Amino acid sequence: MSKRIIKGILFGILAFALAVILPLGLTGCSNDKEVIQKGLTDELEALKNPTEENLKEYLGDELENDANFKELAEYGLDPYEMMGHLFKHFDYKIGDITVNGDTATAKVTVTNVKLDEIMANLETSYMNSKSQEEIAEIYSNGGREALYKDLFKKLYEDLDKSTDTKDTELTLSLTKKDNEWSVDDSSEDELVSAAFGGANLSNL
Repeated sequence: MSKRIIKGILFGILAFALAVILPLGLTGCSNDKEVIQKGLTDELEALKNPTEENLKEYLGDELENDANFKELAEYGLDPYEMMGHLFKHFDYKIGDITVNGDTATAKVTVTNVKLDEIMANLETSYMNSKSQEEIAEIYSNGGREALYKDLFKKLYEDLDKSTDTKDTELTLSLTKKDNEWSVDDSSEDELVSAAFGGANLSNL
């Protein structure tokens, strides 16, 4: 069973969420360091507690228009529930922040389970949890939607019970434009990887 659809959905949803969240809420003022500290804290807290209420403050209704969101809906899956499992073990620490005019760096340590390892073992984990007859019956009764629901259920179980976490130390680059701070694209890509336990997205 191919894992490419699941991987595309998982990484697509997070990439979309981060792309919307990270540029927001970092409005410049007389103390840029405090602004960056508060903005990063507020936004990483939203990922640490990714309820619909917390994320909608940043995402608004844009998530519903995302292609990955729509694909999840086709399989009867809730992206906010998925985010809850993805970030069940997520944590972070914000360290030194250095401001130099309209640029800045922020030291951040991000912790999460190693999603690349969980995904690599998902097919085996799922096949070991059910007989071929059970899988065939799920598909016969509900088609692809039922099969993917069941597969995601197993993914959620594996994510929740995992205790193998990884700390990733990052130096985020930020730029102020029009009196608003944003995390640079390159740092955003690094944060996406770190948020998934240091997963190399190009290999997934």
